[in-house]
Amino acid sequence: RTRTQGASLELRMADRKATAAHSAAPSAPPLDDLASAAPSAPLLDDLTYFSVEKKRLVRVADPQSKRGSVSGFTDYSVSTLLAGNEPITVRRRYSHFYWLREALQKTKPGFPVPSLPPKSRGISFKKTNVNRIGGLEMFINTVLFEPGLARTKAFKGFITFKGDFKEWQRKHEEALKTFDEITILTKSYPTELKVLANYKPPTQSDSRAIDNVDIIKITVFLKEYLKCLQQFVSEAKTAINRTKTTLNQAEDVKGALDDLNAQESVEPTKPADYERFDLGPIILKWKAIEESRTDSIEEMIDGFVRDIINTEGMLDAVAYRTSVAKKYKSIFKINDKWKAKPPKDDAGQLKKEQDEGRLRDLTTALDITDRVFIQLHTPKYFQDIQERFTFLARDFIKNQLHAAENLVKFWHEVKASMEEAASPKVFRQ
Repeated sequence: RTRTQGASLELRMADRKATAAHSAAPSAPPLDDLASAAPSAPLLDDLTYFSVEKKRLVRVADPQSKRGSVSGFTDYSVSTLLAGNEPITVRRRYSHFYWLREALQKTKPGFPVPSLPPKSRGISFKKTNVNRIGGLEMFINTVLFEPGLARTKAFKGFITFKGDFKEWQRKHEEALKTFDEITILTKSYPTELKVLANYKPPTQSDSRAIDNVDIIKITVFLKEYLKCLQQFVSEAKTAINRTKTTLNQAEDVKGALDDLNAQESVEPTKPADYERFDLGPIILKWKAIEESRTDSIEEMIDGFVRDIINTEGMLDAVAYRTSVAKKYKSIFKINDKWKAKPPKDDAGQLKKEQDEGRLRDLTTALDITDRVFIQLHTPKYFQDIQERFTFLARDFIKNQLHAAENLVKFWHEVKASMEEAASPKVFRQ
């Protein structure tokens, strides 16, 4: 049984969190109003600003295959329920989701942006889109609950703009060309992020800043954890497929028994005093119990997939940090050369001053990138894991125990039914 709606785990977690968070968290304005509310709104990393409420989830559904000017494509309905408003539904292609992710990375350099499901090829339309819808929905909802990403024009336009989205993209691309990542890091982040309150740039450059030990350790963990998650998801899906195969076989047996019932009702083949023990209801009840067990495993998989896309986003943030460190290393070496060989003319002096200014900017940019990653994104990442695992483990154990209790009760009922249907002598034999 496949779920095309996705985000089932987030819905259930939201229900449980909403009650506890509602009284403490200020109500968020509609996303459309965030642009005007931003100056007086809490800082971007004030996570209570976006209280976790079921009504603000985004739904991805209704894949439709369409013809393009060159080749065909598939688009999806993206429905968003904003606070105090009717749902806004737009249609977006996979390439639009891909564009959104890149735009978020440019707009918020160093922020972990969750990964997207792969663009599958060579698979049937139905299977591709059943698998992809859940991934796209998980991506867009993860972005929604990250205030720093959800407040961007790219995200708000993606979920609300109903006109020619290609033209809207073109205009936004023009705006993105004016964005300078170093300026965003050194000028915007210190005024927007609480972790950078009262921030003071480093007084001097240090080559040791290139290799941050804490980030190296976090990166090693992220890579190993990602491998474990992928292995678990693979093995869990294999186990579910085996169970589904068994359930399908049970369904075949049930069908054969129904056929036998129909045949015997028309042409009795047994003695008049024969009472056949009907296995049909027993099979159906057993199937329902087993399906409840696979449902809880699928919820675990949903949680681990959520961790996978977040972990891949964190690794992309590390990759961005590495790119800043390379620029810093390069300009650091250039300034070392100026110290060894001072300029001989005005043009050389001007170039030296420009390189020194670039080094100061990159020194600050690298320091801010490290601080934001270690003090903001890493704690939030582990907090999300802890909350999700607490919910998943409790729910999974509860569901599995309930299923086990039902199975024990079920087999006792089967045994009692068989004892009642057969004579003591026959049953003992």
